[in-house]
Amino acid sequence: MTRRVNRPYLKLGAKVIVYSTEKFIEIDKLIADNLTIKEMLVVLKTSRTTLYRNMIRHLGNTKWNELLRKFKKRRGAQPGKHYSPATEFKKGQLTGINQKRLQPIGTTMVKKQRYGQGKKQFRLTVFIKINNIPYGNYGVNWVLYSRYLWIKWNGSIPKRKCIVHLDMDHTNFGEDNLACMSLPEYRRYLEARFPEKLARRIRRMAASKRRQRVEARAVKLARKERAIA
Repeated sequence: MTRRVNRPYLKLGAKVIVYSTEKFIEIDKLIADNLTIKEMLVVLKTSRTTLYRNMIRHLGNTKWNELLRKFKKRRGAQPGKHYSPATEFKKGQLTGINQKRLQPIGTTMVKKQRYGQGKKQFRLTVFIKINNIPYGNYGVNWVLYSRYLWIKWNGSIPKRKCIVHLDMDHTNFGEDNLACMSLPEYRRYLEARFPEKLARRIRRMAASKRRQRVEARAVKLARKERAIA
């Protein structure tokens, strides 16, 4: 079984010029003079693909890879030199999942959430960290900031009640903007405050239901025709 090597200069069918023995002697001299790959390409007036392919044929894969590692070390980063201080890793920096897991208690996080029919709309939701339990989910370590503020100001939230934003802005946490309602109460509030939006939503829902009924009928007819055939 051949090992697959993912290198562009080893692609099958690539037209590469085969070097003569004199060319290889010249390349060996350039390597001995500690020239970089770019400098060698300029002197030889050749492409990187042609050079790599011929050197693998001349030295073998292992020796050429060792040479490449030496080239990389020669032009590599100098110890202690900061090339990009703005973006480089710093001691104690949190990356990946640890940005969420190891944040201190009281940290707020803004999350983009989908909602609505088909979940095609987005809204910004704010969470706050209240516990530091290892591998705890959002209900344990992170809670909605609106719920946290309501409990802080008014005590516990009754069963089957939720905290809603009266102006529909989920980033407005004013005390006058938060209310504790059940879902039917919140629906009635929205009907009274946004009648035009509600009518538009009902029309969209009715259209989608009609489309679903038509698609279901088409599927049934197709099944019957297959059964008859």
